[in-house]
Amino acid sequence: FDLPDLGRFLQETELARKVRGYVEAVRVNGKARLIAPSSSVYGITELLAALNGSTGSDRILCQAQGADNEVASIRYLSLDAEARFKDLFASARAVIFAGGTLEPRSEFAPLYAGIATKAGPASRVNNFSGRHVVPASHILARYVTHGPSGHALDFRKDMRGTAAQLAELRAILATAAAAAPGGAIFFFPSFDFLSTVAPQAGVRIGGRAVFVESRRGGESGGGGPL
Repeated sequence: FDLPDLGRFLQETELARKVRGYVEAVRVNGKARLIAPSSSVYGITELLAALNGSTGSDRILCQAQGADNEVASIRYLSLDAEARFKDLFASARAVIFAGGTLEPRSEFAPLYAGIATKAGPASRVNNFSGRHVVPASHILARYVTHGPSGHALDFRKDMRGTAAQLAELRAILATAAAAAPGGAIFFFPSFDFLSTVAPQAGVRIGGRAVFVESRRGGESGGGGPL
C-alpha cells in the first residue's frame, strides 16, 4: 500500500475520530463487550504517520502481554533525533523552540549543539523565559494520597493500570469535574497513561462532556490533557 496516500486519507476523512465515536456508542449502548480502548485507533494512525517520516535509525519495539496482565504495546523510537533537525538548521535563518513551564532546555540542547558549533559561536543560541500567565494568588497546590474509597493511590508503572487504581482515579476526576463551575482540565504524565485513563472516563464524567486532546494538539480524541 502507499503509506503517504494512506496517511492523507486518514487525515482528510477523520477516520480515527469516526471509529472512536462508533466504538464509544457501542460501549455505551452495551451492544458488545469491548476490551480494547477506543482511543487505540489514534495510536495506529500516529504509528503510520511516524513510519511515513521514518529514518534508518528508527526502531519499533513490540511488547507482548506479560504474565502480570501488563498491556501489550507497540512503541516507535527515534534513536537519532538530531538528524531530523540538520536540514532545518541548515536552511532556516532562525529556529525558535517554544517550551512550557518546565523549560526543557537540556532536552533540546543536543539537537543544536553540534550544528551551532559548525555554524558559529554558541552565543548565537539565546534563551528567553517569560513570566507565568497565572498570578501566584490564583494557584492552589494540593496532593492526594487516597481516593474517595479510602484506597491508597499508587501510580508506579506496574500498579497504575490496575482496575482498583483506575476506579479510584476516575472517582477523583468525577468529583473534581462536578465541583468545578466551568469545567476542569486534567493533565497526565504521558500519552500512554492518558490512553489508559480516557476510556475509563467515557464520554461524560462528573456531569461534564469529555474532550481528549490528541498528540497533534488540533484534534479531539487521542492524547494530551483530558
